[in-house]
Amino acid sequence: MVKIVQESSDRFRAWCPSLPGCMVRARSQDEARVHLDHAIRGYLASLNVAEPHNVEQHVVMG
Repeated sequence: MVKIVQESSDRFRAWCPSLPGCMVRARSQDEARVHLDHAIRGYLASLNVAEPHNVEQHVVMG
């Protein structure tokens, strides 16, 4: 699960609560999703964890 919230009229913050420190900021929801996807993949790679194949996307808008 990831969370995306609008911080201001032109800023969004997205994070994955189960991965401490895995957070991004972007100018749109779509951009936030893309950046967070890359951040999650990098986070898992840094831990030497295999990337899951069939992950259903759960986004909570706050």
